[in-house]
Amino acid sequence: MIGERLGNWLSWQRLRAKTWGRLALVFLALLVAANALFLHPRHPHFSLEAIPGFWAGFGLFFALAMILVLKKAVAKIIGVSEDFYDRAQ
Repeated sequence: MIGERLGNWLSWQRLRAKTWGRLALVFLALLVAANALFLHPRHPHFSLEAIPGFWAGFGLFFALAMILVLKKAVAKIIGVSEDFYDRAQ
């Protein structure tokens, strides 16, 4: 009974995935705006650190870079043919 209700709820939420994604982006934009308006670094270690939203952009850029690089690297490692282990030596 609980599993069925949970499954129905998860299916209902999956239909609203775009809405959840938009809400997450709005929330992140609000955090960057709060950084620009209210949270100023007192002693930035380098000049780019004083730019509002720098660390958000930095994190986004390197997360995307890691995804792209690791996708290429891992695809070569695990991208073997279907009969790779069944072939006779």
